[in-house]
Amino acid sequence: MKKLTFFIALLLFTTLIYSQYTNSDIKLIYSGLHFKIPKDNIAIGSNGGKDNFLVFKYSDQPQKKYIAFSKMLREPGVKYNCELSIFIKDAFLKKNDSVCNHNELDSFNKVFLANTDNGVWEGKGTTLYYTISSKDIFLFIVDPHGTVIKIDTDFVDKNGLKRIVSDITN
Repeated sequence: MKKLTFFIALLLFTTLIYSQYTNSDIKLIYSGLHFKIPKDNIAIGSNGGKDNFLVFKYSDQPQKKYIAFSKMLREPGVKYNCELSIFIKDAFLKKNDSVCNHNELDSFNKVFLANTDNGVWEGKGTTLYYTISSKDIFLFIVDPHGTVIKIDTDFVDKNGLKRIVSDITN
């Protein structure tokens, strides 16, 4: 009887642990930051390299339902006239007195900020700048060292984005 009770208790405990695991998000550490991304991805891709591009696919359709992470680097031929972290900050805060290249700021604003829901979230030693349009969502995370991490997706909404970065912002 004790063995049967023990077996049932063990089975119940294992089922409980499994159900908690299967209902949870994937915990991802990228560039030293902790993220929670949705489970049920069907593919993961990475090209390594300097930008350390990493993508999670959630659909069989090409270029649909993805979450991508990359380290932003200076674009060849683009003259920011400031650090990339300052450039992102000044673009989102629409600083008229920025030391950054105003032509590049205008271009960034047209591509990423025009006709979007955008703003700033403060995190643990990080600042997160988000922009949400009808097609895409971008999040630029500036860490304490000035490194800029870009997350882009086409299917996660604002609340989902907050969940992805909840370990950084809470």
